[in-house]
Amino acid sequence: MTSPGTSAASARNAEPMHGTPVPIGDTSVRCQLLDSLFPELERFPDANARRQAWRAVRSQAWSPPDWLLRIGGGGVIGVVVILIVMALSGMSTRVFQGIGLLLLGGGTAAYLVVCLVVARCVMRRSLRRLLVDCGIPVCIRCGYDLTGNVSGKCPECGEPA
Repeated sequence: MTSPGTSAASARNAEPMHGTPVPIGDTSVRCQLLDSLFPELERFPDANARRQAWRAVRSQAWSPPDWLLRIGGGGVIGVVVILIVMALSGMSTRVFQGIGLLLLGGGTAAYLVVCLVVARCVMRRSLRRLLVDCGIPVCIRCGYDLTGNVSGKCPECGEPA
């Protein structure tokens, strides 16, 4: 549907094309998930600032070589731990194979969860720094809104503002 002052061609150009990324701040499920995991995104002044901040933080935290090293390092640590347990235990090989696979699978899953939680914490802190750089007063440590704060300390966590 076009408004009285626009042509049909310009209205078509304004509609998002299939396969284009959804901007942050939209009501899609992906954007709602991002907003719930990273509430700092809602504090940016407009959609363009949110998009730029998200791209900057995502590129820092999710660079592929970084994650390949972390996941590979966790896998190596898991295998070494299992080999040490195998060498120190008197279990038969069959029993140990079952327990070893269980430990390796569970340990890898737990390691990945820990990596994701740490990455989220790092990304949230980076978003808070970007908010402060934009002139929006928030506590870098806990994210508390420091608008109107004159004490110079965060009332939530006590961090100097």
